[in-house]
Amino acid sequence: MAGVREHYASGSWMVKEGRAEEFITRWKSWLTTSAQNVPGFGSATLIRDIYNPNHFISYSDWEDPKIRDRWKNSPEFSEGMAKVRELTDDFSGGDYVVAVRV
Repeated sequence: MAGVREHYASGSWMVKEGRAEEFITRWKSWLTTSAQNVPGFGSATLIRDIYNPNHFISYSDWEDPKIRDRWKNSPEFSEGMAKVRELTDDFSGGDYVVAVRV
């Protein structure tokens, strides 16, 4: 399939009690300002756990892992990540490739 992305970055976020709306705003601002104009960036999505509204999962798709890694090493990424992490109790992230698509 043409245009299908195979490279991803993802995060699991546990947001501090009472800070979820601020987290959503900061996350959106961070991704909008740091990645939207990076060639090779597809899109980013933030989903919220319906049973634990302080738990979020984010993922973004990338044309190439080298482009994703350059973004992750940029000052814009670091500054935005720091602002978002201030609102969390826990975070884990990683880089992924598609294993199977149905």
